[in-house]
Amino acid sequence: MTKHFLPLALDKLDYQIIKCLNSNIRITSSEIAKLLNSNQRTVHKRMERLFDLGVVQLKGWIEPKAFGYGIAGDIILSVDPNKKEEILKKLESMNPISYIAIDQTPNEISIQARFRDPEEMSAFVKTELGAIEGLKIIKTTIAVQILKNIVDWTPPENIFKH
Repeated sequence: MTKHFLPLALDKLDYQIIKCLNSNIRITSSEIAKLLNSNQRTVHKRMERLFDLGVVQLKGWIEPKAFGYGIAGDIILSVDPNKKEEILKKLESMNPISYIAIDQTPNEISIQARFRDPEEMSAFVKTELGAIEGLKIIKTTIAVQILKNIVDWTPPENIFKH
């Protein structure tokens, strides 16, 4: 569930809790309290608030490589503005696609999809994407190695109040 945010009043303790959870989502509030030399009840309440606000989400990260999907293909698409909503629905339903973003450039969409090998990616681009009316493939690349992924991101510490 995506939540729309207004700037939240989060402080350094919230930041430290977020960092702990980002490194180990299974960590307990009592373990975090010990690490941060803080009160366990306070940490527990803060964790509940972070979850309730959607700041931290409990989702299982599935490692594509564990299933043989070691190829990450980044693809830039151009869409017919009159068919954009229809095309987005089709893309959302396609299993290889793991990420869809509407770009700043009008009528461009970025996607990332997972494949077992370059041939599978090529076939997907040509037969699946190529068959969608109103969709033009601008660029395809294979990410050789992903060094940092969305699950590794944390907000900068300086946005948290002292």
